[in-house]
Amino acid sequence: AAYSLVPPGLARDEFRSKLGLVLFKLGSSMEGGTLDWMMFVAADHLNATSSSINIQNPMMLVKLNLKVANRAASLSAFDTASKYLERATQILNDVKEPWKEQYETTLEVFRASTEIKLCMGHFEEGRAEGQILRDHAHSFDDKLPTLIALCKALGREERRREAFDMSISVLRGLAAIPKTNAGLKFKLLKDMFRVRRYFAKHSDEEFLSKPVIADSRLEMTMELLSVAAYQSYSCGALVDHLAIIQRMIILSLKHGFCTHSGFALTGYSLFCNATNDMDGAYRFAHLAREVITRTGARERECVFIFCFAHFVLAWRDSHEKVINLYDSGYKIGMEIGDFENALLNMTAGCHHEFIAGYSLTSLESKFKVLLEKQNMYRLESIQVMTAGQFLPVQYLRGTLELSSDMDELEKFGPGEDTSSEGYRLLFGYLGRLIVGVFFNEDEFALMMALRLHQMQHMEIGFCPESLMMLFSSLALSTAFGKTKKRKWLSLSIKKMRELDRLGKVKGANSWHRCLIMEAHLQAAKGGDLAVIQASYDNAISAATRSGNDHDAALCSQLAAEYFLSRIEQGDNNSSTFSLVTEYLRFARDKYLKWG
Repeated sequence: AAYSLVPPGLARDEFRSKLGLVLFKLGSSMEGGTLDWMMFVAADHLNATSSSINIQNPMMLVKLNLKVANRAASLSAFDTASKYLERATQILNDVKEPWKEQYETTLEVFRASTEIKLCMGHFEEGRAEGQILRDHAHSFDDKLPTLIALCKALGREERRREAFDMSISVLRGLAAIPKTNAGLKFKLLKDMFRVRRYFAKHSDEEFLSKPVIADSRLEMTMELLSVAAYQSYSCGALVDHLAIIQRMIILSLKHGFCTHSGFALTGYSLFCNATNDMDGAYRFAHLAREVITRTGARERECVFIFCFAHFVLAWRDSHEKVINLYDSGYKIGMEIGDFENALLNMTAGCHHEFIAGYSLTSLESKFKVLLEKQNMYRLESIQVMTAGQFLPVQYLRGTLELSSDMDELEKFGPGEDTSSEGYRLLFGYLGRLIVGVFFNEDEFALMMALRLHQMQHMEIGFCPESLMMLFSSLALSTAFGKTKKRKWLSLSIKKMRELDRLGKVKGANSWHRCLIMEAHLQAAKGGDLAVIQASYDNAISAATRSGNDHDAALCSQLAAEYFLSRIEQGDNNSSTFSLVTEYLRFARDKYLKWG
C-alpha cells in the first residue's frame, strides 16, 4: 500500500485518516449506494489511526463501523462484524452522553453488538451489553429485539426452561397471550376450534391471499411467539407448544402472514403428523412452504426442512431425497448464521445416513466434523444427541473396543437436570442398545431396551423411532428365547406392532424392519425350522430389495446365530451347517460393503 512508504507515526496516521475520509465520501456519493469494498477499506484506515488524530465527527466513524458491521453480518462474517462493532462501542465511550445525545445510533450499535456476540456464543459479553441496552432504552419496543435475542441465546446455552419463561413474560408484557397459565390453556381450546373451523371452510389459496404483515411490532410479537414455541417443545411443554403455535395461526388469520407464520404452520403440520392425520400434515407443510417462499424467509427455511424431513418425509420418501434435503437445510442455515438449526440438519442427515446404510467410513469422518462444529458454536443440546448417534458407528468401525468399554457403557444414566437431558438419555440408550445387539451383549442390550421403554418420549422422528423399535424388539426376543419369560415376548410383539402401525400410517420405509423383527420373534418362539428359515429369508430379501443391505446383513447374522444355537443343542443335520455358513458369508460380505 502507498501509505507504507510514509514513515510510521503521526504522518502515516494523518495520511491514512485522510485516505479513509476520501474513500468514505467517494463511496457514499456513488450512484446506487455505497460500494462495499470502499466502505470496508475506509473503515479500516480510519480505525487504524492513533488516538492522537483529532476526529472532528466521531459519530461519522461510529455510523461507518455500524454500516460495515451490518454488511459483514449479512454475509455471515460475524467475527469481522464483531470487530467493527467493538470499535464503534469504543468511540461511543468517548462521546458525551451518547444515550442522550445520539440515542438512535447508540441503540443500533448496542443492539447489533449484543446479537452478534450471542450468535457467536459469547453469552456473558452479549448479556452484559444487552443489559446496558435494557437500562437505557426509552421504550419497551426498543428493548424488544434484544429481549428476543436474549431468549434465543438462553436456549442455545441449554437453559431452555429459562428461555421459555422469559419469552412468556415478555409476551405477557405485550398482551399477546393470557396473563395466567390457566388462561393460556383455555385459549388453546378456543383457538383449536377456530383453526379447525377456518381450514375446514377455506381453501389454501384463500389463506395465502391474505396480506403480508407490515406492522413491525406485530412481526416481532410473532417472532417471540415462535421462540416460545421452539423452547416449549425442546423442554417437553407440549401443551404450551400447541397453544402458542395456534395463537400464531390465529394472529395470521386476523392480520395476515409473515415469516413466522411459516414456523407456526410447520408446527401444526407436526401436530397433525403426531395424531396420524397425514393429509393434514402434508396440507399444512405445503402451506408453510408457500408462506416461507412468498415472504422470502430463508431464516425459517432450514427449520422447515428439518421438521418436515425428520418427522414426515423420512417415513416414505427415498433416502437420497431426504438426505439431500438435510444438506440443503444445513447450507441455508450456515449461510444466514443460524448455526443451531444448520447443525441440527447436519445431525439428522448423518443419522439418516446411518439408518440408510451409507458407508460407515465416510460417516465416521462426517460425525467427527459435526462434533467439532457443534463444539465451536457451543451447541450442547445437539452434541448430546450426536454423541449417542455416533457411538455405534465407532464400535462398528472398530475405532472403539467393546471389551474394554463395557463397564463405562453400563454406567451411562441420568445426569444433570437440563432441558436436553431427555435427548441425551434417549440417544445414549439407543446407541448402546444398537451396539449391544450387533455384538451379542444380550443382557446389556436388554437393559438398554428396558430403559428406553420406561422413558416417556414425544414424537421423535423416523430414524430414532425405527431404530428404537427394531433393536428393542430384537433384544427382547433374544431375552425371551433364552428365558421364556412371557413379559419379554409381550414387549417384543408390542414394539413390532407399533412400528408396523407407524409404517402403515406414515410410510413404508421401515417395512423390511418389521419383517426382521417378526423373523427373530418367530425364531425365539421356536417351531418348524423350515418356517423360521423362510421367515428370515423373506426379511433378508425385503431388506435387499429396498436397498438396505446393512439390515439384510444384520438379519443374516441373526439367522446364522439362531441355526448355530440349534447345532449347539444337538442338531447335527449337514443342511443346518450349510445354512450357518451361507448366512455368515452373506452377512460378512454385506458388512464389509458397509464399512
